[in-house]
Amino acid sequence: MVAPGGEAIGGVVGAFRHMIQTKGLIIAFGVLTWTLLEYTFS
Repeated sequence: MVAPGGEAIGGVVGAFRHMIQTKGLIIAFGVLTWTLLEYTFS
C-alpha cells in the first residue's frame, strides 16, 4: 500500500504506527502486571 505523497511518507507513517502498537503493548503489559501485583498484595 502506497500512501498519498509517495513511499517516504508511507514509511514514516508505518514506523509511527509500529511505534504506537509497540508502546501500547508495553503499557497494556504494565497495567496488567500492576493489577496482578495489587491483587496479590491486597
